[in-house]
Amino acid sequence: MSKKRYVNTVFWDDAYITNLDPSEKLIFIYLLTNPCTNIAGVYQIPLKRIALDTGIDRDMCSKIIDRFQSDGKILYIDGWIAIKNFIKHQNFNSPMVKSGIERELTDSPDSLKTFIGYHINGEIYGIDTILNSDISKG
Repeated sequence: MSKKRYVNTVFWDDAYITNLDPSEKLIFIYLLTNPCTNIAGVYQIPLKRIALDTGIDRDMCSKIIDRFQSDGKILYIDGWIAIKNFIKHQNFNSPMVKSGIERELTDSPDSLKTFIGYHINGEIYGIDTILNSDISKG
């Protein structure tokens, strides 16, 4: 089954993105759209794969990932990545999307769920209030 990720064109106007260098922009968009990603934005991906797919040296990829972590945009632990605010850009009018996110998060490490604002018991913390009320309903 193929997956599609759509990137809104305002991505390129985002204040954070405009201040990144070209390699950082590539890594950021790669994290959003690579074959390992899922609807929750929490998935496993080795640094070696990021380097191989992007053509950016592994050490440089590590430094870029570290910057994104320092900036609070992602969390990368033991080969798992969580992208902050990823799920808020999904279509929460669809029950299938909501259940897909829940399903993807089931086996994710707790620290990553906490980072994106998801708690094991289904409560949402730290994500905007519209998202919070939408997910907690169903």
